[in-house]
Amino acid sequence: MESFRQMVKGWLGITMLALLTVPLVLVGMESYFSGGGRNLVAAEVNGDEIAQPALERAVQSQAQQIQARLGDNARLSEDDQKQLRKQVLNNLIQRQLLLQSGQKAGYRVTDEQVHKLIRETPAFQEAGRFSPQRYASVLSQIGESPASFPERARQEVIVAQRMAGWLQSSFVTQSELLRLLALDRQARDVSYVLFSANEYLAKVNVSDADIKAAYDNESRLFQQPEQVAIEFIRLSSASFANEVSVTEKDIEERYALRVQAMSANEQRRAAHILIADGNDAANKAKAESLLKEISAGASFEELAKANSQDPGSAANGGDLGFAARGMFEPDFEAALFALSEPGQLSPVVKTPFGYHIIKLLEVTQADAPSLASIRDELAVEARAHLAEELYIDAIERLDAIVYESSDLSEASREVNVPVQSIMAFSRQGGEGIAANPRVVEVAFSEDLVRDKKNSSVVSMPDGSSVWLRVTQHTPAQKRPLAQVRDVIRAKLANEQALALAKADAEAVLTKAQDQGLSAAAPAMRPAQQRMALTRQSQQVDPELLQVLFRAPKPVDGQRKPVLAVLPDSVVVAEVSAVSSADTPSLDEQSMMRSMLAENSGQQELQDVLKLMRANAKVKVFEDKAE
Repeated sequence: MESFRQMVKGWLGITMLALLTVPLVLVGMESYFSGGGRNLVAAEVNGDEIAQPALERAVQSQAQQIQARLGDNARLSEDDQKQLRKQVLNNLIQRQLLLQSGQKAGYRVTDEQVHKLIRETPAFQEAGRFSPQRYASVLSQIGESPASFPERARQEVIVAQRMAGWLQSSFVTQSELLRLLALDRQARDVSYVLFSANEYLAKVNVSDADIKAAYDNESRLFQQPEQVAIEFIRLSSASFANEVSVTEKDIEERYALRVQAMSANEQRRAAHILIADGNDAANKAKAESLLKEISAGASFEELAKANSQDPGSAANGGDLGFAARGMFEPDFEAALFALSEPGQLSPVVKTPFGYHIIKLLEVTQADAPSLASIRDELAVEARAHLAEELYIDAIERLDAIVYESSDLSEASREVNVPVQSIMAFSRQGGEGIAANPRVVEVAFSEDLVRDKKNSSVVSMPDGSSVWLRVTQHTPAQKRPLAQVRDVIRAKLANEQALALAKADAEAVLTKAQDQGLSAAAPAMRPAQQRMALTRQSQQVDPELLQVLFRAPKPVDGQRKPVLAVLPDSVVVAEVSAVSSADTPSLDEQSMMRSMLAENSGQQELQDVLKLMRANAKVKVFEDKAE
């Protein structure tokens, strides 16, 4: 248990917190790892299902992170989205393989461990203490609940522990370390001659026939994606705030609900003694014997330290800290909350983990504020609640109207909101509500595109609702030649210029093999020298730097020039000398050893996952996964 707690504080705690970053996607409220029927299964891994809603959530999470890095105006292409979806599904399959492998290897995470981890997660705490309200609130934001999250957390801990078996066991020998350090710190004296494609553009001739041939042969590059334009109406509860009147009775009802909620959020601090090592009868007998000793006056804390088989709490006299309802195994929780006063003991309680003796240490519950002190706050809540009721009624009413209408005008008049429109956009999304993946999915559905129907209600992340219809649909089609002529011309010109540059470079390379590069370089294009160039150097472009460090070293004083074609130039290069830096300090060696071991562990993990995948029965349902 102690090693478990140490992992929680480090990388494993980070893994657990990552569970909280998956955004809620409006594809249903199924549990993250539930199946939900064959039509909702994206893949099977040795018989275990990966639900399509889980795939959708994971894809959107990754897409949002990529979008955040690229900026608001950047869009993922259709090919990018397909590749992302494929990679995310592969990651989910790998996760399932790791989970199965960990379970088969005997990895187990007890309820007490999961509950302790949850209680110690900062995201669930207020003022340094676990807050049931915050716990429920945070989970609701990611489509989870206190009922579903512990099992998901348990699975992620097993996966993380299994990964640690490879990630934390790799090592690098001293000789390997020094060899890799020497390569990383290597310095090179180099010469190179660069033939830029721009210098040859005046000599190229791109004909209309060339452009037409490229247009015909590479039509995939000139496709305009399918597009739709939409119109929509949007409704929110705020639209009804001015239509409600708050009475004294409404305020009193909100107050009663507030008091009731506070009483339900009672937290209890408990200690327990767990007996689990022997057979069932022996465990029960020992627990009952200890209970008699405690009832006769023996110290609960001392007996817990000496006898409890929960090492995570035994050293603290069995103290489990504060917890609310829903945090413990049901039988344990029932016994704990049946105790009425601090100091009371439970009877011996059996759970799947063994036999427990529970002692209630402390009960905390916030005092309810007076009605007068929060009247204004309650009035705001009541108004919002009444507006929400009108909003819900309006959604049902509008859904029926929109379904029966040919457009959105009648629904617009019914709730007095305008019909808005969005210009044509592709499956990558557009502006406003068209940036929402669910809206894009609905807009491109057959019901709206082919059958010209209005959509049913689409719930938005801010709590509002939209209904939409497609006003224009443009199938995917090849862009007219006139639109892409300049792009094709530039591409062909660059290719021809590179070919001319390469011909001149090859002539220099041939001479350099006999005379050396400095002598072979044309008078108008002398070889450029770089002394003591390192892999981290910013003196040259990264692509050229790769060429210079892939070039062969001199052998017996003989240089070996090479030629490489870059995206916009051709280079002939040779290495005249190679040197290594002094042996790094022990601190630098230690830092590099850790980094290399981590890289080695990552590679080992990928190799193991490939082997697992090869030996597993994996079935991907392409129609759901794509």
